[in-house]
Amino acid sequence: ITWKDGTLPPASIARISVFDSANARLYVDKQNRIGFLPAAIALLESHGRHRTELEADFREEIKAIEKNLKTPLPSGYTAAGAVVKLLARLEIKSKDVMPSAAEIKNLAALSEQDMADLAGLEQALASDPSTMATKRRRAKAALEKLLTASEQIDAALSAAALEIYRNLYATADSTAQAAQLAASGAFATMPLSGVGLSPWRYMFDHARAYLASVTGIDHQHLPDQEGDRCMLCQEPMTADAAGRIQSFNDFVTGAANKAAQVASIAHEEALRQIKGLTIATGEAVEAALGEFGDLSAARKAMVALISAYYVEAGKRRDAIVVAAALSEYAAFPQLAAPVASKLRTEAEALEAEALTDDKA
Repeated sequence: ITWKDGTLPPASIARISVFDSANARLYVDKQNRIGFLPAAIALLESHGRHRTELEADFREEIKAIEKNLKTPLPSGYTAAGAVVKLLARLEIKSKDVMPSAAEIKNLAALSEQDMADLAGLEQALASDPSTMATKRRRAKAALEKLLTASEQIDAALSAAALEIYRNLYATADSTAQAAQLAASGAFATMPLSGVGLSPWRYMFDHARAYLASVTGIDHQHLPDQEGDRCMLCQEPMTADAAGRIQSFNDFVTGAANKAAQVASIAHEEALRQIKGLTIATGEAVEAALGEFGDLSAARKAMVALISAYYVEAGKRRDAIVVAAALSEYAAFPQLAAPVASKLRTEAEALEAEALTDDKA
C-alpha cells in the first residue's frame, strides 16, 4: 500500500493507530510491562490529578479566610433584636443572605436619644468611685512632682535668694579687685605686666598641678629656692628667679588672693545651681495637670495659676544667667507668688478624696 503523509489514508489502514510522543506517553503497568497510554486515558488521569491539587489549594484558601473571619462579633444586644439577627447573618456557618453595607449602617446609626443615653452612661462611668480614686491619685502624683520643683525654684529664685546671689557677686568682684591691687603693688617691678591677674593665676595653678603630679603631694607653694628647678622651664633657678617665685608664693597664699578665690568659688557655685534649675514650660505643666483640671472649675483655674508661675520662673532664671555672663545685675523679671503651699494643700485634698472613693 502506498500512502503519503498529509493525504487521506487508504481505507485498509483506517483501523491502525500509531502512538507517538504527540498523542501518547510511555507507562509501566502492574506487571512491569512497558506500553503506551492513549491520550484519552491520559487526559482523564491528568484531570483527576488536577482536581486533587485544586482541592488542596481551595482548602488552604478556605482555612485562611476562616481564620480571618473568626473575629468575635459584638454581644450584649437584646435577644431576638434586629442587631442580633443581623449579626447572626454574619456568622461563617450562616445559610442566610449576607447583610448589605446599607443595612449595617442603618442599624449602627445613633438617634438623638441614643446619644443622650450614651452621654449619661459616660458620665456615670466617669463618676465610678474606683475610676475616680485612680484619677485623683494620678493628679496627686503630678502635683507632688511640681511641688518639689517649685520648692527648689523658690529657694533659688526668691527675692531673698537673689539678694544673697547679688552679695556673692559683689563680694567676688570686690575681692578680685583687691587682689588685683595687691598684685599691682607687689609686682610693679616685674619684667612683665599682668602678674597676679586671672591668666597669670591659671599659669600658676597649672604649675602647681604639674608639681603635684611629679611629687604626689599637693603643694601650696612652688619651689622657690636658688637652684630649685622651675616648674615651667625646668631650668635651675637663679637667685633672682627664686626671689620672684617666693613673691609669687607669698601673693597666692596671701589674705587678699585667698579671699578672692573663696568669693569666686562661692559665686560660681551659686550660679551653677541657678543654671541647673529644671523649670517646666507652661505647656508641660498644663499637660501634666490635665486630669487635675478636669476635676472641677476651681482646679482648672489653679492649673493656669501654676502654669504662669513656671513661665515667670523660667524668665527670671534666664535673665539671671544672661546677667551673669554680662556682669550686669540690674532688675530681673519678678517671680510669681509661690504656689508650693497650694500644691501641697491640693495634693493632700486629693488623697483624702481618693480614700473616700475607696470606701464608696
